[in-house]
Amino acid sequence: MTSRDCAFRGVTVLLALFGLDAKAGAGVKTATMCPRWVSGETVYVEWRWQNVLNFSGDGVPQGGQRQRQDTTVGYLLDVDDVPGAGMASITLTIDRVAVAAEGSAGESMSFDTDVDTRVGAAGGLDGVTAAMLGMKLRMEVADNGRKIVVSGMEAVRKRVEALDPDKEVYDQIRGFLDNEAERLSWEYFYGPFPCTEVGESTVWRRDIRSRRKLHRLEYSIDDVEDADGKCVVDVEYSGTSRPLPGFDPERWANGDVFDYGTATINGNAMIDATRGQLVAMSDTLRVVSHATRVHPEGGPPLRTSIAKTRRRTVSVLTEAERREQKAGRRNARSKKASG
Repeated sequence: MTSRDCAFRGVTVLLALFGLDAKAGAGVKTATMCPRWVSGETVYVEWRWQNVLNFSGDGVPQGGQRQRQDTTVGYLLDVDDVPGAGMASITLTIDRVAVAAEGSAGESMSFDTDVDTRVGAAGGLDGVTAAMLGMKLRMEVADNGRKIVVSGMEAVRKRVEALDPDKEVYDQIRGFLDNEAERLSWEYFYGPFPCTEVGESTVWRRDIRSRRKLHRLEYSIDDVEDADGKCVVDVEYSGTSRPLPGFDPERWANGDVFDYGTATINGNAMIDATRGQLVAMSDTLRVVSHATRVHPEGGPPLRTSIAKTRRRTVSVLTEAERREQKAGRRNARSKKASG
């Protein structure tokens, strides 16, 4: 690791240098990284999930089937209040929704609220995603992001269901229309902040629980550099996501059995330790699951394997950067259409 001076301002910090400075005889330098919120501040946080599913086994055409899905949700994150250390009351406003899906037979659909301004039928992909814009969630954060409560997603889900009674669009995005799923994402968001004294050899661990799974992660410092007066810390992490007891295998009411399997996770995050903010994060999850389905005609059970790769990326922008991003996307679309 490169040892460089970092100018920490207004953040809980012990010393402004990571690594070993033998010439100075200073020994190992350390710092404490915690998330920091400023009341009245607004940033834009964009989440993108890219899923690839490969199916094989009984009932699947020879050679297998592949499905791709790319979903993006962007939020304006408004810090309403900072009631105490490690706490924040936040409003999340949906500012972008983009969905692109491709089936095994080559069928596809896509819509992006940043660039697709013409909205057709209310129940179509365009109408459903456009209707989500401006809807708000509440997020209460405590213990520096280790305790999070999200509310408001039920209203978003009901709006989507009302516009999409056949669930053609709903089935593409239902995994995101849940308060608990949202909570899980934001606990990952704050996971790279250890809020303890760390140095070049520090490793910290964190368990994140969802309704059905335990996510066990291990974090370490990869690099630290002084960039334009900001201390930027690169954090690497890896771990597993495994079903909690009683959920693997899961038996459904129709007799089907689903074995989720244990997923591996590998990722990295960039932290602006000076401001106590995440700059960017990305990780990849891989898992092979197995389904045993009841034969519709009473024959032997149908056994199918599903290999899933999910790449998730997170980026954080200022309000001005967000405006530039949206304008750039629309300009690029206009040039493509006119060219």
